[in-house]
Parts: sequence; C-alpha cells; structure tokens
Amino acid sequence: MSIKRIAMGGLLLALVAGLLAVGLPTIQGQSQGAAYTPQTRNFTVVTVPTLTHESAEAMPSYAPVVKHFGEIFTFFPDVLVVYQGDTVNVTIKNLQIDDPHTFTMSAPYDNVNVAIGPNSEQKVSFKATDVGTFEFYCTIPGHLPYMYGQLVVLPDSMGGGYQNKQ
Repeated sequence: MSIKRIAMGGLLLALVAGLLAVGLPTIQGQSQGAAYTPQTRNFTVVTVPTLTHESAEAMPSYAPVVKHFGEIFTFFPDVLVVYQGDTVNVTIKNLQIDDPHTFTMSAPYDNVNVAIGPNSEQKVSFKATDVGTFEFYCTIPGHLPYMYGQLVVLPDSMGGGYQNKQ
C-alpha cells in the first residue's frame, strides 16, 4: 500500500470518528437533539399600496397604467414561516385611508378570514396544525393576484430544539 492511501484512509477514519462524536442527523431529517417545543410566532403584515389613484395624480405617467389595471396593493411580508404546532398571531395593518382589505386563508386554515377597514388593524390567531404551503390573500374584487402571500408550515421534526428568542 502506498503512503498516500494510508494517509487518505487515516484521514477518512478521523473524519468519520469526528462526525460520530458530534452526532449525525438521523434518516428523514430528524435531529438527535431535543424535540421541538412549539412556539408562539408573532407577525405584522402590512397592506402596501404599489400603484394607486393617488400615485397616478402625483405621477401623471402612471395614470394610463392605473386606468388599465386599477389600483394595486400587496402584503408585506408576503411569506410567513412557522413550524407545525406553533401558535401563529398575525396583526394586519391597513394603512390606506380609503381602501378596505381582507386577510383570508385557504383550507385547512379557512377559518381565518378578517376584514380590515381603511386605516385600521385586525388581529387573528390560529394553530399551525398542517404541514405545507398555504395561501393568504385579499378577497376584495380586483385585489388578486397582487394581494397574495404564503404561510409555510415546516414539520416540527425540522425544529430540532430551536427556541424562539422573542
């Protein structure tokens, strides 16, 4: 055997021993660490005007776009990430002085459906029971497809003992 092969074998053996000492994740993404403890996740989602009648008045070149497409609003942030089992608290702030909105979710969270009047806020709370990606959106006619976002619920097994620092 060559010296190179012996050295490489020794290096590989040391690497494997080191990984075993630190701990390897088990199959299917499970961590050998502590089980995940569900947390309370607090989010503030704001309705953001991106193109409005007011902006068309301020910038006349926007007027044809507003006339053709109408007003455009979005949610910010538009992606919320939690773990299965977490309690999700969302405060939705509507900063527009003349436009109402809704914060509505698809199944299995279809019990989340709140109306937010102009220049106001609403709160909603629910438990993230199902893993997957779920939509939230505004049901006011013409506000889709822009007022849209996603709730991403990761499996609690991916939490690996993570503790929220809030």
